[in-house]
Amino acid sequence: MSFDSEIDKDNLIDNILVDDKSYNALIHLLRKKTELNFKYYNKKFIEKRIKSRMIRVPCKTLDQYHDYISSNGAEVKKFIEGFTVNYTFFFRDYDVFETFQDLFIQGLNVSRKDIKSNIRPDPTKLAKFRTKSNAVKNFHKNRLLSEKPAKYYVDIFIFLNQLSYYKKMKRAKSTDN
Repeated sequence: MSFDSEIDKDNLIDNILVDDKSYNALIHLLRKKTELNFKYYNKKFIEKRIKSRMIRVPCKTLDQYHDYISSNGAEVKKFIEGFTVNYTFFFRDYDVFETFQDLFIQGLNVSRKDIKSNIRPDPTKLAKFRTKSNAVKNFHKNRLLSEKPAKYYVDIFIFLNQLSYYKKMKRAKSTDN
């Protein structure tokens, strides 16, 4: 495939008109067939993916593509394969993942100090805490606490730990180069 044919494809994509009525009908059909909720995706991204599939099949309008996809089950699969291919990228991009982490924690409306974990030390370290006197002390200490436990338990310490480990690994690789 030559560079000129790529330019022609871009021109074809730009020449496809999208009207709201046809777009909404197509999205409704795709949602029904795939059970994907397209309202969480950027409309321009969806349009570009639809147009990308339209230039590969004999369709010049959204209505034609709607009819084509209605009668061709394999096209739905091809559309979804092309649609979702780049959405896993942010799981491999640490900076985006770190931003996601910060937004996630802010959304929980908790501070990092409030985050609890169910990570336990290895059994050899646990042995020193299993004495009878420690058990009695801990029982009384915990019984005297007047605070009620939080409404929900957040276990994302492992998640945050893995992110910081990944960040250290990334820094080490970048300094080696």
